[in-house]
Amino acid sequence: MEIINNNPFRLIGVKSSDSDKDILKQLTKITRFSEVGKDISFETDLPHLGEIIRSKENINQAKRNLEKPQDKLFHSLFWFNIENHIDETGFESLKKKKVDKAVEIWRKVVKDGKVSSKNYTTLSNLKSLLLILSFQKNFNKDYFIEGMNLSGLFFSSPEFKNYNKKIIPDVSSHDSVAIQKKFIDTLQREVKSKKTSISLKEFLDTLESFPNSIKKDYRDKVSNSPINKIETEVTNIAKLRDENPSESLQYAQSLLGLVEELDSLAKITDPSDVKYQLIADKFAKEILECTISFYNNKINTGVVIKEEADLLSELLEISVEIASGEQLKKRIEENKEDIID
Repeated sequence: MEIINNNPFRLIGVKSSDSDKDILKQLTKITRFSEVGKDISFETDLPHLGEIIRSKENINQAKRNLEKPQDKLFHSLFWFNIENHIDETGFESLKKKKVDKAVEIWRKVVKDGKVSSKNYTTLSNLKSLLLILSFQKNFNKDYFIEGMNLSGLFFSSPEFKNYNKKIIPDVSSHDSVAIQKKFIDTLQREVKSKKTSISLKEFLDTLESFPNSIKKDYRDKVSNSPINKIETEVTNIAKLRDENPSESLQYAQSLLGLVEELDSLAKITDPSDVKYQLIADKFAKEILECTISFYNNKINTGVVIKEEADLLSELLEISVEIASGEQLKKRIEENKEDIID
């Protein structure tokens, strides 16, 4: 997991709550070791959680990632912040490779799901650890879901502001929405690239504890892609159908390639969602219009052969399955009856 392996705090050998002075001190130490061709390691390396390579390029990139307050805050969300004895105890277990023990210690503090001034750093540490462990060799869906739930609770809590002051004390305000969206985008790309067992709908379900505005924006962002593809293609087919009705049967067939997009949308939203119903009806209606256009043109110019009749019947069956509104379904059935007769 790139965001962990090359996390700037980890590469430089500091905790996310360490001061700029501490960060500069570590960078100086790393540079000196590098100049004499020696490797350096720190107690925060935790190599059992992922590969760590302190190349010159990686260290320079880590330094750049901590220069801007917003970037520094973002990367801190994937590492550890030691503020109290519970944080320290769990981290000591991590250093000893007792990962399950660290999870157990930190879980006890945040088991009720309530975020307070006393436990918010521990909750943040646990969510970071669970997300890291999610991508260790075999994807762990349970850890991922728990980590995302804790992340949402963390972002939704007023204590997130206190956390920000710890990480970027000299910054009076920050773009919390942008940070959360970037956090979600990063993990969604990781889930997708690793071909994990979690579906897109399941991923969206993990956002349940996030602020409502974040959930809505992200769901809309994901659902807009299939909707736009369907709307664009339906508009194009409608124009072609008007221009060349004799080819309408082929146009209707080409629309069937969008069924996958509609299925994708159903997984993202829900068939009862108004947005889904509107696009489904638009899709189904155009298939119907194509069949009517072809039939009317063929009746006026020749005979409908059996293969064409079978295809018309099949397309109308698919159309009624896609349709959401009862009125449209009734219209399709009536036209199917007339055309087949």
